[in-house]
Amino acid sequence: MVRICHFSQKFFETASLLIALLVSTVAPVHSAIPVSVSGTGTLTFDTLPSVTEWATMSMPGANSDIQTYPDADMDLAMSATPPAYVTGGAITTTQINSALGSKTNSATSTLAYWRSGQKSLCTQPTGNSMTLLMGKFQNTSGGTITDLAVSYTLTLVSVGGVADEIKGHRIYYSKTGTAGSWTVVGNQTTLNTRQVAFNLSSLAWANNDFLYVIWADDNGTSPDGDYSIDNLSLTPFTPVTGPSVAITSQANGANVGTNVVIEAAASTTSGSISSVSFYDGANLLGTDTTSPYTYAWMGAPVGAHALTAVALDSNSLSATSPVVNVTTAAGAGTLTRGPYLQKASPVQMTIRWRNSLQNIGRVKYGIASGNLDQTVDESIAPALAPISGFDHEITLSGLSPNTTYFYSIGSADDVLASGADYTFTTSPTPGTVQNTRIWLLGDAGTAGDDPLDTGAKAVRDAFYNWTGARTPNLVVELGDNAYNTGTDDEYQAGVFDIYTT
Repeated sequence: MVRICHFSQKFFETASLLIALLVSTVAPVHSAIPVSVSGTGTLTFDTLPSVTEWATMSMPGANSDIQTYPDADMDLAMSATPPAYVTGGAITTTQINSALGSKTNSATSTLAYWRSGQKSLCTQPTGNSMTLLMGKFQNTSGGTITDLAVSYTLTLVSVGGVADEIKGHRIYYSKTGTAGSWTVVGNQTTLNTRQVAFNLSSLAWANNDFLYVIWADDNGTSPDGDYSIDNLSLTPFTPVTGPSVAITSQANGANVGTNVVIEAAASTTSGSISSVSFYDGANLLGTDTTSPYTYAWMGAPVGAHALTAVALDSNSLSATSPVVNVTTAAGAGTLTRGPYLQKASPVQMTIRWRNSLQNIGRVKYGIASGNLDQTVDESIAPALAPISGFDHEITLSGLSPNTTYFYSIGSADDVLASGADYTFTTSPTPGTVQNTRIWLLGDAGTAGDDPLDTGAKAVRDAFYNWTGARTPNLVVELGDNAYNTGTDDEYQAGVFDIYTT
């Protein structure tokens, strides 16, 4: 008798949901060793690995094929155009397809094998030119891996006089496994046991893509070493990059004085900058440990110099700046603007000027023209003027109120301006009542170029005739000081060339 069962639509919907839930809880099957954000973990090889994860190949040829120049011979065998003894053509992952065998203890073999006694992966070539052991890894991190740390224990099991040209393995990797795609990592060797560590850098290894790593063991003249790999881990990491540094002043090719400030900018993406050292060629000039990083080079020899800065960070990583070539000359050049006074107060005065040679500016001052007994040097490099030259600025502080001072400007080894005419008087303390003369200037930007001679020069000369020997206590410029747009050269013509010091 045939029984016909009728199921409702609800039954099929419920069954479909249960099947979907069961499928979703099954762990995904990887065709390679997964490398997650935290890496592979430690692979201890407690069981025989699957051929989808670890495979091996016996390279054709004989031990005599890799002897005189083992590194070059092995690299050639792994290249896109291998020597004739590599009868299968250029090495690809499709050729490295043999499963690892299983042996209890040390034994020669054309193929790599799993040693059950020590729970490790082993190579001890015989009857070939070399044995290849290949691990297949897959990026399961969810993003691109750029750098990978590889670590494992390498052991020469049968310690003794081994004849391998490379006493261990030469390592290669490829993201495609195609002919000629193998990148050399280098040799990892031992005559006993050691922990191996190296990095695969700048991989650009995309998520879900594969990475193939080969441990190549050359077939030495008997006895051949029996090398094992254990406790392997591959771990993604973000590399610690070193600092960057550049000299920001002086400019390359600059002509400077013998007293100059060298400035550098330094930064690092990891940690902090510990110091910046300044060099003239191989000679250390000085070191600064705080930003902004500067060195005041006093008494530099006249001539050509090659300047560099070396930054050291908290990770003990260093970087050297590009070379900046400068030529030092004696003196302070020529005075091209000023000096002129700004930001006066009862206890301070700022003195500014422009000259033609980059150097450390110096102001000497005192209460008698023949006794300028106090000195202030610039602490930073002077600013590059908009058109040419260098703008200096030094603020004198700790002055006495309502006091006249004499001063000179220049550098440590040169004076650009000095004498009885170079004076300033500090402001009186607030509330002091005294006779004061103020000169107000407005709309003086024509620079005296009016053809009827009614411009700034005429006004200036008329004031000079009226005030006579009495110097005004303060000059206030009301605006429109430099026509037409207030550029630096217009200010030079309309202000500094008209109202000279």
